[in-house]
This record gives sequence, C-alpha cells and structure tokens, in this order.
Amino acid sequence: MTKRWQTFEHPSDLGLEAWGESLPALFEALGEALAAQICFTGQGQAQERVELDVRADDTQELLLEFLSHLLRLSVIGHRVITDVSVDRVSTDVPSDRANTASTAGGGDALSVHACVGLERVDLTRHELGPEIKAVTYHQLLIEQQPDGQWHARVLLDL
Repeated sequence: MTKRWQTFEHPSDLGLEAWGESLPALFEALGEALAAQICFTGQGQAQERVELDVRADDTQELLLEFLSHLLRLSVIGHRVITDVSVDRVSTDVPSDRANTASTAGGGDALSVHACVGLERVDLTRHELGPEIKAVTYHQLLIEQQPDGQWHARVLLDL
C-alpha cells in the first residue's frame, strides 16, 4: 500500500498532510502520522489490539471521527498507538438508503474499519509529544487528485 505523510506548521496548531493510493491507505497514513505526534520514540510492541468501526455521513466527517477515535484511545487509556491497519473504507450508500436524504445523526452512510495496536505509556521508554486537545474541522481537506491518489490535510489543536 503506497502512502506517505508529513507535518506542517500552523499558528498554535499542528498540521498533518498525507497521500495514499486509496482511501484505506490515506486513512492509515494519517493514523500513523497522529501516532507519531502522540509518541516521538516510534513504535513499540502492541500489548493489546482494538478494532475500530467508525461511521459518518461524509468523507471529511469520517476522517475526523476516525482520527478522534484514535486520539481518545490513546488519551483515555494512557496508551501509545503502536500501529494502525485500515482494512476498509466504505463509501457506498446502502441500497435501502440510496434514495433517502441523510440527516444529522441518522445517516452514517460511510464507514472505516481498522485494527489498532496499543501499548501502555512507559515514560522510561516513551517520549511523548505535546498534548493534542482535538482533531479539528478547521481547514480540513480530503480529495482525490486527477492521478487517482488521495490527499488530505488536517489540523490538530495543541
């Protein structure tokens, strides 16, 4: 799976930018980018694995919710993310809802399924990054480029 990511500066925030050959590759790259900002010392050994199924009404919301779920897994459980594997991103509207308008909280036509490796924070081995308060909608971008590659930019509130 071809993917890559980088950070970019933004006043009082941190930007993540990623590219992938598919939506799963793009989501996986951004999950890895977020993990690298939570813990600077790299990947450890997963002590547990958690499966995530996230749903949303549109692709931007799906990306934001996916990254927000990853952040909550880390913060609430005092864990670092060791790896992120995105199995699928479904953008198909189920046939029984194809002619139905989506409403806030009632649609959820899109979904992402991922497996996340987690390890308890150990300050003798983990160098933690700055506290990430939230993944934001501000300047959120997700697009398919003319060559078929996917590109996204997201800001983290520090």
